[in-house]
Amino acid sequence: MLPSNGCSDILLRQRMDNVSKLAVKWLLSLLRSY
Repeated sequence: MLPSNGCSDILLRQRMDNVSKLAVKWLLSLLRSY
C-alpha cells in the first residue's frame, strides 16, 4: 500500500459514484421506454 493510495481511493469513489448515477439513468430510461 502506497501513501498516495488515499488520493486514488477518492478518485475511485468519485468514478464509482458517476458509474452508479449513469446506471440509474439508464435503468430509468429503460423503464420509461416500456
